[in-house]
Amino acid sequence: MNDRAEAPSILRESVVVVFVNSVAGGGRAHFYLAQIQKLFESFQVHAQFVMTGSAAELESSAQNSISHGQRVLFAMGGDGTFQALANAAFGADSTLRCPPRRWRK
Repeated sequence: MNDRAEAPSILRESVVVVFVNSVAGGGRAHFYLAQIQKLFESFQVHAQFVMTGSAAELESSAQNSISHGQRVLFAMGGDGTFQALANAAFGADSTLRCPPRRWRK
């Protein structure tokens, strides 16, 4: 997507939950967090950011979000972060996303 494209309707019609692994990549998520928040705002997507410190904490938080009806979930971290999100959402009616690698450098 470029900065003038519209967000897909699924992103505009619901709250997006972004699980941020605060320890992934030596804590680089904090460096990119403000940029990612601005990106969501620029697309007029309401995103809730949830900071986590471990895979277990992320899985628990994601399962809680899913049980409360959240269906669009993002992972911000590395491969392990996305794996934890996938584990939490297994069998649920959810859409999972992980930012492109170029955001994770």
